[in-house]
Amino acid sequence: MPGEVIKYPGDPLQDFTLPKFLDRFVFKNPKKKNKEEMVINSKFSRKKTYVPSGIRALRVDSSSYLNEDESRIPVDELFMYKLVLSYCAVSFIKTTHFTIKSYSSAGHSSVV
Repeated sequence: MPGEVIKYPGDPLQDFTLPKFLDRFVFKNPKKKNKEEMVINSKFSRKKTYVPSGIRALRVDSSSYLNEDESRIPVDELFMYKLVLSYCAVSFIKTTHFTIKSYSSAGHSSVV
């Protein structure tokens, strides 16, 4: 084929544009596979069988998770632990209405 002239019946400047190219993928039907082939041949099938255990099985916002010592929290969950812990502390302070009384040397009490 080297040296031959390529004959194209359409307008290549209109036919090979990005929208025309993407339209081919939008209207393309996906291939059908049965579920057994998908599980056996899937690259990510092991992720479906992961069951967390220990402290990783607890929800990050649960009270039992937040009551754990910081040294027991996994490194990859430490940021979320501190974030949720600080959020809970701020929301506790906002919802709890208490006053702190300070007593001066004259015996008068004032609300701070």
